[in-house]
Amino acid sequence: MLAAPGAISDVDIVEDGWKCTVLDKSMIDTEGDTVDPMDGRTVRKGKAEAIGITGTGTVAALYDGIKSGIIPTCPNINTPDGKLHLMNGINITSHDVDEAGKAIGAMRAGFLTLLHEAGMWTGDVKTAYMSGASGLYVDAVKALGLGMVVPGATHLIQFGNTSIEMARRIAMGTIDMEFLKQFAQKLKATHCMFATSETFKQIYSIEYSVWCTGMPMSMYDEMLGIYNLPPLGKPSEDVSVERKSMTDLPDTDKCPVKVIESGTFLTARIDGCIYCRKCMKECPEKALTIVKGPSGCSFRVDSARCGGTACRRCERVCPQKVLHLDGGKPTA
Repeated sequence: MLAAPGAISDVDIVEDGWKCTVLDKSMIDTEGDTVDPMDGRTVRKGKAEAIGITGTGTVAALYDGIKSGIIPTCPNINTPDGKLHLMNGINITSHDVDEAGKAIGAMRAGFLTLLHEAGMWTGDVKTAYMSGASGLYVDAVKALGLGMVVPGATHLIQFGNTSIEMARRIAMGTIDMEFLKQFAQKLKATHCMFATSETFKQIYSIEYSVWCTGMPMSMYDEMLGIYNLPPLGKPSEDVSVERKSMTDLPDTDKCPVKVIESGTFLTARIDGCIYCRKCMKECPEKALTIVKGPSGCSFRVDSARCGGTACRRCERVCPQKVLHLDGGKPTA
């Protein structure tokens, strides 16, 4: 789910289980339950309840699963029911590992392709810059261990939400838009189209094999050799992490942001809906509601949990194929 109150944002291995971290109503990390990942049994109660898990929480859970051996080879999960169990009945399945792996694999294949095109490789990059969610909420060391950061990097700098920071500087007049336009024109770059890059295709085929078919990571370098590419290299063990920001909005430390529950919703009429509500049951974020009225059915999507552009499971499961979130209009 999107970052919102009640979302698991991090998972750490502790002595007696896995400790979950949950975002509170002010979007601040709060101690969640410590659970047994094998069966979900609560070992120790925390201070917050969870309703879902963010992408950064998923990254942490995957890292912990691989590190502990519960995920021996992806996407296999070595528990009695084949699921990683977190707090409040929130689970990670093999399908989740598969889907997350495709995204993580694309990231690593992408930066390896760019390094190759530039005549460099992983050992040449010592400082890695992270922005967005990766530059704010994700554990940088866990991201490095999963392959989201160049393995040769020893200094990881997390800048936070650079889009919001740039917008703030422009609004406050500390940066001139015309200067930015002129600066952009001065930049010289060679565009690398991944869709037509033979190198990207070769590396991503290795990533897909690792994340989705059970190929052990130990074969990664061997596969790179087949394509005449150098070894990947091991993630650095002596790593320093520098965080430039602790929150999305650093200027609001003295007046924390409050999330109003009755936020924005996407709504639209659904012609041909039979009100089976299979789409509601399929939604992993519990963001979708089907409303039946005298003139027919309509959908209502909580934008705090889903932007209407992510997994699209609800659309695929619709037996009448009449649900299309693209037609949703924002309402309060």
